[in-house]
Amino acid sequence: MTHPIHRLLQGMLLLFVGIFSANSLANVLPGSKSSASLPFVENQGQVSNPNVAFTASTFAGKLFVKKTPAWVYQLVLDRRNTTGKYWAFEERMMSAQSSLPQGVNKSSAHIQIFKGNNAQWQTNLAAYETVRYENVYPGIDVELAVTGNNIEKLFVIEPGADVSDIKLTIDGVNALALEKNQLVLHTSMGEIKFTAPVAYQLINDQKQMVDVSYALVNNQYGFKVGEYDNTQPLVIDPLLASTFLGGSNDNAYSDFERAEGIAKYGNSVYVAGVTDSSDFPTQLGLNTAYQGGGYDGFVAKVSADLSTLESATFLGGSSYDDIWGLKLDSAGNVYVVGRTGGTGFPLTAGSYRYSAAVTSGTFLAKFDSSLTQLKASALIAGSTLPADLHIGNNSIYVGGRTNRPVIPVTPNAYDTTCGRDGLCDPSGSYGLTKYYGYLERLNLNLDSLLAATYLGEEGGASVRVGSNGLVYIIDQSSVNGTALAGLDDNLTTKVASISYSYGINFTALDVSDSFVAASGNVRSNQLQATGNAFDTTCGTDGNCDPVGTSNYATSDTFVASYSLDLVNTLALSYFGGSDEEYSHDIVINDVGNIIMTGVVKSLNMPVSSNAVFPQYSGNQDGFIAAFDTSLGQLLYGSYIGGSQLDQPNKLLDGGTDQIYVAGSTGSLDFPITANAYDTSYNGGDVDVFIALFDVSGLGGGGSGGNTPANQAPVANAGQDQIVGSRDRVYLNGSQSSDSDGEILGYHWKQIAGKQVSLKNANSKIAKFRSPRLRRGKQYILQFELTVTDDQGASDKDTVTIYVR
Repeated sequence: MTHPIHRLLQGMLLLFVGIFSANSLANVLPGSKSSASLPFVENQGQVSNPNVAFTASTFAGKLFVKKTPAWVYQLVLDRRNTTGKYWAFEERMMSAQSSLPQGVNKSSAHIQIFKGNNAQWQTNLAAYETVRYENVYPGIDVELAVTGNNIEKLFVIEPGADVSDIKLTIDGVNALALEKNQLVLHTSMGEIKFTAPVAYQLINDQKQMVDVSYALVNNQYGFKVGEYDNTQPLVIDPLLASTFLGGSNDNAYSDFERAEGIAKYGNSVYVAGVTDSSDFPTQLGLNTAYQGGGYDGFVAKVSADLSTLESATFLGGSSYDDIWGLKLDSAGNVYVVGRTGGTGFPLTAGSYRYSAAVTSGTFLAKFDSSLTQLKASALIAGSTLPADLHIGNNSIYVGGRTNRPVIPVTPNAYDTTCGRDGLCDPSGSYGLTKYYGYLERLNLNLDSLLAATYLGEEGGASVRVGSNGLVYIIDQSSVNGTALAGLDDNLTTKVASISYSYGINFTALDVSDSFVAASGNVRSNQLQATGNAFDTTCGTDGNCDPVGTSNYATSDTFVASYSLDLVNTLALSYFGGSDEEYSHDIVINDVGNIIMTGVVKSLNMPVSSNAVFPQYSGNQDGFIAAFDTSLGQLLYGSYIGGSQLDQPNKLLDGGTDQIYVAGSTGSLDFPITANAYDTSYNGGDVDVFIALFDVSGLGGGGSGGNTPANQAPVANAGQDQIVGSRDRVYLNGSQSSDSDGEILGYHWKQIAGKQVSLKNANSKIAKFRSPRLRRGKQYILQFELTVTDDQGASDKDTVTIYVR
């Protein structure tokens, strides 16, 4: 079977993301375009400066609209510049009449700020699509709009008004200049450009263009226009298009390296990340005084075509707070995991807290689908490195790493100690501790910790719940080697595992209804490739290509599939060239193809004939490799990158027709497509990139039409049973199945017979003790199992228990 992946790459969208701020949205979906509208938020106390009436956020910084006809741009500096975080300048209308800005066209966006305790929360802040100053000069209005990277100023000149009245000055820059009809702002940090203005009139519903240019006199600018019909309104539109002085990934990002920061539900897309929470700058020019105390997390909801911001919220306190991952349940509730410095973080009453005495550490929060309600906010551990979260078994599982014994392990946990001594193994003269994995299970209300366990070194990096109810995790140790493990849903027992010796490391896993797929790195040839594997040797020589004076073997990647009980290796293949490769993530798409991404330094990595980027670009590239289920055929292999360091970190299966690759790049010449949202590198050490692939050819799902309707799961409550008096009885729903997704929820309830005390009613396997019988008596008990899949569909089945 051929899979013409060149077709999917023709639809690829590569997006650069510089700063993410309060309402900015990571640009992660098809249809991303520069017209994506971002709202102005009315200042209701969230900005301390009383002269600020509205704020807006672009992907380059913030705009503060003042109560006089003036506005301040706060742009992000290149983070390699250590003298400050921002550059700010103010644009003012000279000799303007007094005019208060007004919000125009109430936005459908819901802006929330969940910071500190309940008294500090600000919900449903007023937001508008544009802001207008009316009659700043006789017969002239000014309207401001924010669209993606751009800040628009629209000057509306009514009939009889004089265009020459418009005069603007810019404070906080060194000089203004005209270059090719662009207005150039010279600053000590670099150049900022206003594009050539556009002027037009709408006459009989037809746009008639009018000649226009900047007029620059004494460091003030206005406009000079050609002939036009002065009995009709005239619109002049100068666009601030070159807003980036430099991106700054340290002050705002979605962390695709450690978590999936994006998810889809219905016709909306959710994005989670981190934003700088500074206040309005107190001085123009270079602002070195940071006001916010750290970072805040944010979650945003946008329409699928990214044209409308539907909702956005902050999450944080006055210390540092960040979000590392995001998941949605079948009802559209939004779960985010991250860390808080603990000063005023909004922990909700009744939610789980691992210790009553602390307010900092790793948090798990739950919003409703509109992001207007913080349903729960729990503190689940001390400060850790959360890495992944997954919903299954009617619970949410969080995995990560820690070098301190701050995990609230439950008594019967699979591993109750951090390291070998319970203290994360302090060693050496400095008493340094090692990082160990952990895994926690909480109910979906976030008010109960159901289970928590430690794992081996580097464990917890990837967590998935199988349709069989097992919790699959990476559980590896630099001493004992690497392992995949399947734990029971309460994290007490290792039900299944497969392990390799030292020098082989798993990095990511995914689970389908029929097999487990995993990727990893290897520096030896001890892995046994299966007979029909695409690549049966480590490196190009079978010895992982030892190089250098130390003859140290370089890393090769491998990809494998295993039976759900982790007993049988179904397929295993190496992948790489004569230098280093490292795998970072893996997904199984909806027809069972296995897709892997990572980084590569080999000039001769295998590529397919239809690769978009068939050659190595230098320093370090990314790669994407897609295999059939047997791992015998490379369906697609390509480099991704430019001349500097490029690092894909995360894959996200978007369904039959979509696959996302996300990561970071330091390449100014990173390859982009013509319809990319942001085509320019934004400065700093790295930019975030997101590549969207149309995978209709790869997925075998047809020509990319409508997504097939969800198939409801099939509940199976097990066989009827005959038991005795006071017997321990197990109700087993593990034979339930879902043909096109996964079962997220199990719920048992008794519907007939003498009442019993049912344990683990929301798990795949429930239990109870049968009633005590008197001589000659018998009971007939009936139970109903309801299973719910990842699209909200459900099914029911019953089982009868005869007590004799």
